[in-house]
Amino acid sequence: MRIQLAATTDIVCDSRVRKIAGSLSSAGYELSVTGRSRGVQPSMEAPYRLAWLKCNARRGMMFYTEFNLRLFWKLLLSKCDVIYACDLDTLIACTLVAKLRRKNLVFDAHEYFEHSVEIVEKPWVRWVWRMVARTCIPHCDLCFTVSASLAQELSQVYHQPFHLVRNTPVLSEVPPPADDGVPGGKVLWYQGAVNAGRGLEQVIDCLPQLPGFVLHIAGEGDLTLLLKELVMRLGLQSRVRFLGRLPYELLQSHASRAYIGLDLLDGKSKSYYFSLSNKTFDYIHAGLPSVQMRFPEYEALQREFSTSILVDDLDRCTLIEAISTLDQPDRQASCREQCKLARLRYHWGVDEKCLLEWFAGLSKKAAGPASHSRDRD
Repeated sequence: MRIQLAATTDIVCDSRVRKIAGSLSSAGYELSVTGRSRGVQPSMEAPYRLAWLKCNARRGMMFYTEFNLRLFWKLLLSKCDVIYACDLDTLIACTLVAKLRRKNLVFDAHEYFEHSVEIVEKPWVRWVWRMVARTCIPHCDLCFTVSASLAQELSQVYHQPFHLVRNTPVLSEVPPPADDGVPGGKVLWYQGAVNAGRGLEQVIDCLPQLPGFVLHIAGEGDLTLLLKELVMRLGLQSRVRFLGRLPYELLQSHASRAYIGLDLLDGKSKSYYFSLSNKTFDYIHAGLPSVQMRFPEYEALQREFSTSILVDDLDRCTLIEAISTLDQPDRQASCREQCKLARLRYHWGVDEKCLLEWFAGLSKKAAGPASHSRDRD
C-alpha cells in the first residue's frame, strides 16, 4: 500500500512524523513524506521518500493557503493508495485530492487545532478552521490523535471515531543521571515550540528569585525575539541560553543532563487543556523530573507514576514553589526513580502496535470489493 504523508512542520525536528513514517515503512508500506521547506534543504536519511514544499509566505493564513495549494498539486500527481494528513493545516488539500481520486484518507490530529492558543482570541480565524474541520473530518476513513481525552472530545464534536496513538519516544538505553550542578547552575530545561501560552515569560521572570538555576530553551517560535528582549531587560543573559531547533537525539542528550523539565501551558486553550505533549514522555525517558499542568492527561499520568509536580496556574509564586519542591533531594530522587518505571510503560513500541493495527484494517478495507471502483495509478 502506497502512502502519501503531509505535514507543515520541519520533518527533521518533528519526532511524531518521523516515528510514524519509520514504523509504517518498516511494516512494508511504501511511504512518501512531504514537509515544509525553511529555505535550506535539510540533510536527512530515511527509509522513505522525502520532499519539501517551499512557500513564499512564512506564517498565518497566507502560508496555510499557499502550502495547501502546492500540496494539492503535488498529491494530485503522486502515486498513492492512502493520503495521510498531519493536523488540520494539511487537511484541505488532502481531502480534496482523496475525494477526487477516491483514495483512503487518514487524519492525525496533533492538537485541537481550532482551539490552539495562537487563534483562541481570533474569532474569524477560529471560524475558518472550525469550518475546515467540520467539512473535511467526515470524509476521513481513519482518525487518531495524541491523548485519550482529546480523542473523546473530537469524537463527540465531529461524530467520527478518533483513536489513540500517543507521541511516545522509542525505548532506548537509560540515560546517565543528570548532574546536580552543571556549569552555570541547575538547568531548567524547555524543549519545543517557543510560542504563546508556554509559560516561558513567567519562568524567566522567576529566575531572580531562583538563585543557582539557569534556563535552557531548545526551540524556535513566535516569541523567541520577545523572550530574548525580556532576558536583556532583566539582565539575565548569563542565566538563559537559547539553543534554537535541535535534532531529537541532541534534545534528549541535553534533557538527560538537565535538572528540572518544564512543560507549562495556559489553560485558556482547549488544545492545551486536552494535550498530552511529546515532551512529557521525552522528559520521562531522559529521567528528568518536570513541572506539569494539572490538566486531565497529566493528572492521570501522575496518579500512575509520580514523575512531576503539578501546578494549577502560571503565577510566579506557584512556579517558584513547584521548582523549589523539585529541588529537594528526596523529591528529585523519587521522581527520577518513577521516570525509570514510567518509561517501561509508555514507549513507542506500545503505541506503534496500535498504529499498525489500524493501518492493517485500512489495508483490508482498501483491498476489499469496494476498492475496485477506485482509480489505479
